[in-house]
Amino acid sequence: MVLEIKPSEVSKERGRKIARQAGLLVQNLGLNAIVDFISFDIDILKELITTCPDISTQYLNGDLSPTELKKLGVDGLDYHFKVFYKHPEWITEAKALGLILNVWTVNDADDMAFFLEKEFDLITTNEPELLYQKLRKSEANHQGHLVWRDEVS
Repeated sequence: MVLEIKPSEVSKERGRKIARQAGLLVQNLGLNAIVDFISFDIDILKELITTCPDISTQYLNGDLSPTELKKLGVDGLDYHFKVFYKHPEWITEAKALGLILNVWTVNDADDMAFFLEKEFDLITTNEPELLYQKLRKSEANHQGHLVWRDEVS
């Protein structure tokens, strides 16, 4: 399950408080292994990392490199597909650092093929049938190295 915490329009502290409460709830319910937190607000993710270090976090904003995210303790990049076209070196860098690679919102067949070829961990799309077709074709071409994941939606 992916849980997005939106930046608070009220205050930064409110966003951090929501992060603490949500992180502790997930932790207390024993759901750490199946919940990934995402946010456009890096301070929200920092709060989650401090409060519940075992919770998976991914950053959405697209303005920090994989090395910067790794130093902060963030587990992955979940960037708009155009960010990865602008910074293709971040794909290699993220993989070298062991970060999760997630991309949104990929609705074009050629874009899907690109991110499947680059072996992204997760792809968010509004066209799941098209992605599934591309995934199946990609699996055949890569001798099964890619795995269908429930997170692809």
